[in-house]
Amino acid sequence: MLTRGELEKLAGVPEGEKFYLSLYLTVDPATNPNQEYLRLAKNLVKQEIGRWEESGELSKGELRELSEGCENLLQYLVLNQGSFRKGLVVFSDPQKEFWKEYHLAVAVPPRFVIDKRPYLKPLVRLFDDYEPFLIVLVDRRRARLFLVQLGEVLVYVEESHPEIPGKHKKGGWRAWEQSKFSRQIEKMVTFHLEEVAEMLEDFLKNQEINRVAVGGPVEAVSQFKELLPAWVQEKVSAYLSTEMTTAEKDLVEQALKVLEQVEREQEDRLVEELLNRVAKGDRAAIGVDDVLAKVEQGQVHKLVVAAEFERPGYRCPNCGSLFAQQRDTCFCCGHYLEEIPNLIDHIVKEAVNQGARIEVVKRDHSRLMEAGGIGALLRF
Repeated sequence: MLTRGELEKLAGVPEGEKFYLSLYLTVDPATNPNQEYLRLAKNLVKQEIGRWEESGELSKGELRELSEGCENLLQYLVLNQGSFRKGLVVFSDPQKEFWKEYHLAVAVPPRFVIDKRPYLKPLVRLFDDYEPFLIVLVDRRRARLFLVQLGEVLVYVEESHPEIPGKHKKGGWRAWEQSKFSRQIEKMVTFHLEEVAEMLEDFLKNQEINRVAVGGPVEAVSQFKELLPAWVQEKVSAYLSTEMTTAEKDLVEQALKVLEQVEREQEDRLVEELLNRVAKGDRAAIGVDDVLAKVEQGQVHKLVVAAEFERPGYRCPNCGSLFAQQRDTCFCCGHYLEEIPNLIDHIVKEAVNQGARIEVVKRDHSRLMEAGGIGALLRF
């Protein structure tokens, strides 16, 4: 299963002489009726091998080994067509000593990269696009709770109290009898909602989840929210207009649409906060040079990067230091530097290693791009 823990393990893969193959593909049979992704994968591999051939950095033996590793990867695609879902992510090495495959319920933009570490930026974007969230449907008798990650339900819990009567006259026609019975019903409803609130708290305490969508009848939802502690209420990002019996697939799709709008609004506020804090000199960094320096110092709390922002840079093959500007040798160890095409991915990986949150800004934020395409909110 692809989790935040798995992402951190991938980010922790040490850099050395070994090369890694990173493949991202949409393999959904509905959009690839003739396995067109196979042809696309072959073209991506051909382009990447060609890039390394043109660079002149590798010997014929090294290129041959990379080509054999790519052929093994393509053969895997041919032999396992029936096991694919919508998206596929594979990390491997030419020696077949390292292999990680992830079958996802969401589409994956195609990309293939050969580098001395797994290429993680598209994966980080997937985690940001499909950040884990909880759906809670609740009424006066029942509750349904869904933990959703990367477009699929990982956990489903249902809680029901069919013994709670509905709102109707019972126990005689005298007003005091009716009032007494109504109070008993309300106590049972409150107890039920308190149980659901405790269930939600337990999930949030044990999982790194920052978004909750709540749905159900207005009266029950309003009463349920009042029972939640303040820290839980802050995580309620959206309200769903849906029935308790809504099918799981339809419910997840509705929640994703609502939360996508919430995400856009949060991106706007985040970029505004970043630029304001930079202007005030208040624990923020902007631009590749400044952000890279803060990442190396371990100061980044939240990394903010435009989705399509890429740029080359330089890396020391001896100590792993990164540089945004060209220079001949590493000022840390004096070793020569090598050019890398994907400096931003290396910055993202280092930030993940340090436990920083990564926010990939998908909207067209011209102000962020004009400021350098990447920024950070700092711990101190």
